[in-house]
Amino acid sequence: MKLLEEAIIYATVMHQGKVRKFNNIPYILHPMEVAQILSTMTADEEIITAGILHDIVEDTDGTLEEIEKRFGKRVAFIVSSETEKKISQRGQKRDMAEAQGRFPFGLEKQHGHWR
Repeated sequence: MKLLEEAIIYATVMHQGKVRKFNNIPYILHPMEVAQILSTMTADEEIITAGILHDIVEDTDGTLEEIEKRFGKRVAFIVSSETEKKISQRGQKRDMAEAQGRFPFGLEKQHGHWR
């Protein structure tokens, strides 16, 4: 099974029965939207996979160890860095680096192109 397909199935199972706080829409739509946005910025399957999985550790019983085992060290590292950013920035303004052109999931905009 391809990495993205496995991530979609895993995230769907892990978020099963959960809904968004304010609109009662199934939660899985959020990580799928993140994946769609990331796919317009990069073709890197590991980055897109991390986008699908970015809320697993924070919002489910899933662990970084399980993510690493299933999806590899790089995906687990990206998920970990996104989880840590959320926890450290909760209730604060966006990080200055993001405001200056560096974005989540290891993406940066250089010379008009996402990298």
